[in-house]
Amino acid sequence: MVPLLSDPRVSLFTNGTIEIVNVTHEDQGVYTCSVDNTNISITANLEVFNKTVILKRPQIIRVLRGEAVFLDCHLYKDPRLHGYKVHWKKDNLNLRMLDK
Repeated sequence: MVPLLSDPRVSLFTNGTIEIVNVTHEDQGVYTCSVDNTNISITANLEVFNKTVILKRPQIIRVLRGEAVFLDCHLYKDPRLHGYKVHWKKDNLNLRMLDK
């Protein structure tokens, strides 16, 4: 494994802040910041989630009046995410929200 600060995606600022760009799952872990010659330290647990994406979006549908229609919006979300909401709008007005 390459040491973190030799990675070109990682920058260490003079105020002690670390910036990691283009985060990957390999960046997950517990990070500890400590101050030399003191007993002061803090830890941060970095979790990296997969991006939620729409896999199948609604298509233009023609239907005869009186028939039923289904508008599918299939998505992928990281299984560790809970409590997300799917929002639908009609002519830019919110429809009822559904908990998933």
